[in-house]
Amino acid sequence: MPIRLATSCSNCNNLSGGNTCTQHKIQVSERHTCDSFSMQEALKNNMNCGTCTRFNTSDCPHPQKASAEMLCSSWAPKAVA
Repeated sequence: MPIRLATSCSNCNNLSGGNTCTQHKIQVSERHTCDSFSMQEALKNNMNCGTCTRFNTSDCPHPQKASAEMLCSSWAPKAVA
């Protein structure tokens, strides 16, 4: 199953501080989207062992090599509440 970025407000250029849409002048969340969606040009690249749910667990595919800044193709995001 491929993972893709959603065309939601959290990935839109119109999102400003305080989760306010600069296009519609309302407060939004990652659950919202609209026809004025404009994808952000740069996204955060923090897919490393330090942000992986498998880091320092028995499920890590490379326990002897893994370090906080290492990049890995088996990366699994930590849950965000």
